[in-house]
Amino acid sequence: MSGPAQWEPWDPGLPPERTALAWQRTALAYAAAALGLAKLASHHSTALAVAVLATALPLSLALLAMADRRARRTQDRLRRGAPPLAGRLPLAGTALTCLLGLGGLLHVLVR
Repeated sequence: MSGPAQWEPWDPGLPPERTALAWQRTALAYAAAALGLAKLASHHSTALAVAVLATALPLSLALLAMADRRARRTQDRLRRGAPPLAGRLPLAGTALTCLLGLGGLLHVLVR
């Protein structure tokens, strides 16, 4: 006779996967916003457009990589029974939001 089935307090794949997909959508939205802002800035200043592209696009790709790494680490920790760690991903998202907002503000002020 086998013992009781082991209960897991979480779904083994869905929550980390959904969170990773949400971060991927966020990173892609940041990349699209950076491209749009660079297009707007190119009408007034090529240097501003290049600055936006040189900072926001690599940061968007870094956010995408961080989201993937965080999803794998979270799933590994949950399998071991450890709580997920608070990471730098929300901080990076906030910094990128501020950067794009600053770029938009500069566009409005320059215009």
